[in-house]
Amino acid sequence: MLFKSNPDREAFHNVKNASPLFLKLLSIKPGEEIDISRADLPASYKGATTMVNYITNKYGLYYYVLKLTNPKGWRIKRVKDLEELKELSIFKLKYKHIENQPEQPNHNFSDADLAQKIDEIIALATRDAADLIPRGVTALRVAALATANNNFKNMLTDEELQGEESLAIAARNTSRGILESLIGNVRTMAQNIYGTGTPEYNNFSFEGMISLNDSDLSRKSKIFNRQAIKYAADLVSEGCDAAFLLAFANAVIDFDTKIDEAKFKGTERKEGTGARTRAGNANYTESERICNTAKDVYRETDPIKHDEYLMYPSPNTHSVEVELNVVGAIPQNLPLPQMQQTASTRVIVTATDNAMQLFGSTAPAIPPGPGQPLLDVAITTVSFSPEEFATATGLGTIGEFLNVRLVGIGPGHIKIRFTNLAD
Repeated sequence: MLFKSNPDREAFHNVKNASPLFLKLLSIKPGEEIDISRADLPASYKGATTMVNYITNKYGLYYYVLKLTNPKGWRIKRVKDLEELKELSIFKLKYKHIENQPEQPNHNFSDADLAQKIDEIIALATRDAADLIPRGVTALRVAALATANNNFKNMLTDEELQGEESLAIAARNTSRGILESLIGNVRTMAQNIYGTGTPEYNNFSFEGMISLNDSDLSRKSKIFNRQAIKYAADLVSEGCDAAFLLAFANAVIDFDTKIDEAKFKGTERKEGTGARTRAGNANYTESERICNTAKDVYRETDPIKHDEYLMYPSPNTHSVEVELNVVGAIPQNLPLPQMQQTASTRVIVTATDNAMQLFGSTAPAIPPGPGQPLLDVAITTVSFSPEEFATATGLGTIGEFLNVRLVGIGPGHIKIRFTNLAD
């Protein structure tokens, strides 16, 4: 019977209908530790401490629990006795400090909203260059922020990095399943040839297989592989031939490789998240400095421009975006939602891939008339007040429909963001 010589393991056999995690905690030895997530816990447990306290009270086993933040979960370490647990608890704060803590954003924007907000600030600072350059907001500084913001937009998102990590974990788990199946084959071969409890069978060290973590399984699988080669002549009648030994050896190598790949993807995701957070924080800080300067410039002279440089929307306001993929020179209609502007409303226009023209009309998607106002938008982001936008496109005077057409060849994309609209 497994663990028959270890009294700590007797509890393992007395638990009825226990969860896999519960059994795993009972089976780990002093000094061993495991990392678990909320998904590993049974639904009846709110946290790992609840389960650990139950095991301690019922079976007299002691564990040290460290709460993790990235990824969220717990690190649980089996300790020898209460004295060791007390000793670890003394250094709990030091242990937490050593644990790598994820960097936190210094703003309240999502990544996408932050990039969009910075685009708006760049457009405003470009428009107001004559007023801001004497205060140190130079064209070079604004261009540097634009470059940094574009780099930020092109960084891999956490969703992408998590997807790659999940694929690596799935590949590792698949590889583990194949290896465990082959180890099970060897165990059955040894049982059939030698019988359980014999010196030859015990030499394989199959005991404790049920609770091995990935690292321990990788280590022990090398032992099983060497033993299978050593006793191959005895086991060949059970199928332990050259082809089986080659498949076993390859599975051992593959699992070890997949463990490293999963760890690398986890580290890559953690580093990517940190790099993206640092880049976003730096861009936000620079944008906030530019806004602070602009607000100081316009505080007494232009309250509307002052409010345009607020990093966060005014209370009781919201923003709306409309966007369209544009193909060819034939006008396409850009449907506008019902909106109620405020004194701080801005119209932010972003054209990508191609220059475009915006213009109003009396019906959707019709060409502009002779002498009609046309707003030319290069491949950039520009900002207008609602009045400026209406005058430049002819909206209101020519018609109530907004149209767009390409100036160059090939597809393009237009996005218009209306900010600080009344709720």
